[in-house]
Amino acid sequence: MSSSSSFDLTAQEEAKFIGSVMAKTVAYFQNQQGETSRKHGFPGMIGSIDCIHCSWSLSPNASRGQYMRGNHKELKIILKAITSHDLWIWHAFFGPAGANSDINVLDQSSVFNDIYLGKSHDVPFQANRVAYNRGYYLTDGIHHPLSVFVKSFTCPNDPKRKTFKEAQESARKNVEQTFGVLKRC
Repeated sequence: MSSSSSFDLTAQEEAKFIGSVMAKTVAYFQNQQGETSRKHGFPGMIGSIDCIHCSWSLSPNASRGQYMRGNHKELKIILKAITSHDLWIWHAFFGPAGANSDINVLDQSSVFNDIYLGKSHDVPFQANRVAYNRGYYLTDGIHHPLSVFVKSFTCPNDPKRKTFKEAQESARKNVEQTFGVLKRC
């Protein structure tokens, strides 16, 4: 018997372990989602979503033409990320070859597949005395007009909308802070 065989798990033990990890992950996610919502005053907020265009100096030579944009002199790869208030990255997706815009990357990402298929986790919350079952993401104005995206007002014309815009932009700083940390690495 080799020394590595002592670490082999049976299929039943492996399924039990994976189930335990998944249950803890879901519980952690729900707790963090609640903390993020409470911290920023946005009930039902799952996190902030945005893209960053990262320089890719060590790309394979064969791929160079697929990741170039006419308005950039260097190779860029696009990272789409969903983050929470503690700089935790819940979802990361690097844009595939030829995905030269934030919208193309979002369209090719699997992050919303569960939502489209009706399999996403419930994130119940109440706003304006209306009950909702699904959470939402704070985003900038470039994203599609989907119910899972909450954008700020471009030109708030009353104090209530101005206050919302300021609070939303403040909460969205989570993703910008995360990208700032990544840039320093």
